[in-house]
Amino acid sequence: MDFSTPPTAGGDALGPPGPNARFRLLTTVVAQDDGSMADRVHRALRLTANVLDSETAMLSHTAGGTSTIVAAHSSVDAFVPGTLRPVTDMFCSITVEAEDIIDIRDAARSEHRAHPCHTNLGVSSYLGVPVHVGGEVWGTLSFISSRARTEPRTASDHSVVRLLALWIGGLLEVEEHERDVQIAGDRVRDVLDQAPIILFEIDKAGTFTLSEGAGIEARGLKAGEVVGSSVCDLYAAFPDVLDAIRTVLSGEPKSWEATIGGETYATRARPVRGADGTVAGLTGVSLQITEEANARRALAESSARYQALSEATFEGIAFVDDGRITDGNDQLATLFGFSDVRELIGKRPTEVIAPEYRGH
Repeated sequence: MDFSTPPTAGGDALGPPGPNARFRLLTTVVAQDDGSMADRVHRALRLTANVLDSETAMLSHTAGGTSTIVAAHSSVDAFVPGTLRPVTDMFCSITVEAEDIIDIRDAARSEHRAHPCHTNLGVSSYLGVPVHVGGEVWGTLSFISSRARTEPRTASDHSVVRLLALWIGGLLEVEEHERDVQIAGDRVRDVLDQAPIILFEIDKAGTFTLSEGAGIEARGLKAGEVVGSSVCDLYAAFPDVLDAIRTVLSGEPKSWEATIGGETYATRARPVRGADGTVAGLTGVSLQITEEANARRALAESSARYQALSEATFEGIAFVDDGRITDGNDQLATLFGFSDVRELIGKRPTEVIAPEYRGH
C-alpha cells in the first residue's frame, strides 16, 4: 500500500462535530469504496481527525523496535509518512504493550509526563488503539494534538477509533493476502518459464484455452500460440493422445506418456466441472521427460540383450552382490539341480555347490 501521496480533500466533509457525527463518519468511511486502498485510508484519517478535533491522525507500523508512519493527516512536519522513530519515543509503545486503547487527555498532568513523545515531540493529548493483522499487532492508529484536552473522550470516540482500526486491519489483511498471491504467482511463473513444463486447459469442445510453460519451446511454439486451436487438429497424428483427452473430458482423470516431435512428455490431466457439476473442460500439465524415457528404453534394450544372451549360452551365469546370488540364467539353475533360477536368489554360492567341490 503506497501512502506516500495523500489524496486531495473535498466532497466528503461531515460538518461540525456533534452527537451524530461519529455515526455519519462510519457510514461515510465504509460506504466510499472508490479509489485505491491508500486513498480510502487517507480519507478515513482526515475525516476522523476532523470529527475527533485532533491535529494529527496517523497509521503507524511497528516492527523491530521501530515505529514507521505509513499514513498521516497532519500539518506537523514531525508526523509525515515515511518517518521512522524508536517505538519507545512514541506513545504507540504504550498502546502496543497494553494491546488496548490508550487515552491521554493531558500528558503533562499524567503518569506519562516524562515520556519522549511529550517532552521531545510536544504531544499533549493522545488517543490510540492497536491495529491487528492476521491476529497479531501490526501497529497503531493514533489521534494526537499539541494541546491538552479539557474534556475527556466519550465512549463514542473510543468506539469509532476501535472500529476504524478493525476496518484498516481488514484492508491490510486483504493487501497482505494479495501480495502473497502475487508472490506465489511470480514463483509459479518462474517455474513455468524455466522448467520443461507445459500447463494447458481445454474446454468441452476440445479447444485450447490456455497453453503456458517453457516446455512449449521444445515443440517450436510460443506460449499461448495454440489457444483457440482444436486439439483434434493439433494431435490428429496421435490417436492415443486424443483418446486420453476424450477420457478426461468424459469425467475421468488420466495420466499418459507420448513422444511427439522427438520429445517424450508425461502428462496428467483432470476434468474441470462447472457449477452444475457437469464437465466444462480439463486442466493438465505435461513434463518433458525425454532423457528419462531414453534411459528407460536403453535399459530395456540392454536387459533384452542380456536375456537373449543368457538364454543362448550353455553356461550358467550368476550375479552376486554382498556374497549372495541376486540373479542368474536358467542354465545356472539346471547346473545346480534347481528347476527355477528364482530358487537360487538370496543364497550364497557355497550353499548350492556340492560339498566335495567347495574350496576348489
